[in-house]
Amino acid sequence: MEYIPGISLAEALGFWNSSSSPDQALIRDREIVAKRIITELLLGMSYLEQLGISHNDFKPDNIMLRTPEGCSFKPGDKVTFDIAAMHLRHGSVCIIDFGESNDISSEGTGLSTLGGGGNGMYRAPERYFKSSKRTPLSDIWVVGCLA
Repeated sequence: MEYIPGISLAEALGFWNSSSSPDQALIRDREIVAKRIITELLLGMSYLEQLGISHNDFKPDNIMLRTPEGCSFKPGDKVTFDIAAMHLRHGSVCIIDFGESNDISSEGTGLSTLGGGGNGMYRAPERYFKSSKRTPLSDIWVVGCLA
């Protein structure tokens, strides 16, 4: 297993959305930053689908922003707005926590489940109402929630 130096998207967005002294350049670049992160996330999701894997638990806590080169942030350091901004602007996206994932490579495409899989806030609607297959389509829902 690889160690990923960085911070979660949830942690970075917490600073982005609640800082008392916001980085004006980051605010102007919000759309550019969001597009970059969403694009990298979609590329990662596409790769997982090619491998026959459905993640089933995408949420900001399970998306890491790798510490960019030249950033002095180290594990255990306090995250500040400047550190969060640097990760949002330049940190590559890493998908983590595959505890709810399943193999969708067989003809059945997906594991039949009753609910389960994913955080309630980011769970696709079809996952609430009936037994459904765990497929990458449910993972795509999260992208819309994040955008």
